[in-house]
Amino acid sequence: MKEIKAIYITFNGLADPLGQSQVLPYLQGLNSAGIKFYLVSLEKNIKEAEKLSEKLENLGISWYKLKYFRFYTLGMAFNVLQCFLLVFYLIVSKKIKIIHSRAYLPIFSVFFLKKIFGLKLIFDMRGFWPEELVDSKRIKDDSIYHKALKFLERKSILSSDYIVTLTPESKEIIESKYREKKLKVVWMPTCVNEEKFTPLKAEPLTGFDNKFIIVYAGSLWSFYDMPSQIDFFNILKTKIPNAHFLILGNNKPEELREIFKQKGVKEDDYTIISLKSEDVPKYLLGSNLGISFRYDFYSQKAAFPTKLAEYLISGLPVVINSNSDYIEKFVRSNKVGVVVNTFNKDSLATAADELLILIKDKDFKQRCIKTAQDYLGKHVCVDKYLDIYNELQKL
Repeated sequence: MKEIKAIYITFNGLADPLGQSQVLPYLQGLNSAGIKFYLVSLEKNIKEAEKLSEKLENLGISWYKLKYFRFYTLGMAFNVLQCFLLVFYLIVSKKIKIIHSRAYLPIFSVFFLKKIFGLKLIFDMRGFWPEELVDSKRIKDDSIYHKALKFLERKSILSSDYIVTLTPESKEIIESKYREKKLKVVWMPTCVNEEKFTPLKAEPLTGFDNKFIIVYAGSLWSFYDMPSQIDFFNILKTKIPNAHFLILGNNKPEELREIFKQKGVKEDDYTIISLKSEDVPKYLLGSNLGISFRYDFYSQKAAFPTKLAEYLISGLPVVINSNSDYIEKFVRSNKVGVVVNTFNKDSLATAADELLILIKDKDFKQRCIKTAQDYLGKHVCVDKYLDIYNELQKL
């Protein structure tokens, strides 16, 4: 088969935690399958990114690092412009026909080049970004900014040869909204790099002796209902007296401490830690339960939390709320956790009781790991991406 060459664009730098967990592992897998990548990434810390240069070079991935500028609208425009100029150069000089854009800003940089160069575009959406901005109150839904993003979103979707989303619900939304064109939409979950989570290395965490650790990993606000998670912890502690809430997150921890105080949680019953991404597996592997309560925002229909896969591969049962039909069915059918329907006291207490029954099953830990390996392992996404690339090569 003729060699497949592609430009992969990400505004999440490889030195960032997201780049480490959700970009590099997929590129490694696809590169091993014979795809030649020209990687364009925007890095917040160029010096830190340089440490990965040798690794990428050994893989045969040509890596082009650009400086990420933070100055909101002006910085975003400059990021798009410099990305466009570099990609334009690569298309012409390397004679590349496939462009894989991870998220919105990369596709905004290149979609209008499709007809000029006969490109094949993959729009890897990762979520409904304009709606995420509205739901997190960063912009208003009737603002010019939101309308401009929706206009560019529409152009990008209709220009793309393949669209990748994270949930079956978002796939259905896109297909029903854009009936004027027969779109090729593929959904795949947020997968996990199993190699970083080796259960055999699980060890008790220092300073948490004889504790039943309920862990939350990730962003503390925006889309996650931290107060309701604390309510669940309080109820669980009445049933498991040695329960301890471990928070692996660093944005606005003082606000979270105030909520713990308001809800009557003693300071020695919770811990908030800021970690580097490479240290997270150690703490997950040493915990007993993973939690993730998300607000019921429209944007979350297109979200598949990375933490869900990371909890399960660590052998942790999960406690989630039911704002995604697919994720709810996934957790229930595989018996890897419990689902909270509402956040009232009775519903939370019922979930806690169901959890107590679940963790008595001696096989639950291995079942969580196997479920993650079978359905959320890196190979799942790599295989789906490879199918897309092979199809585009035929066009």
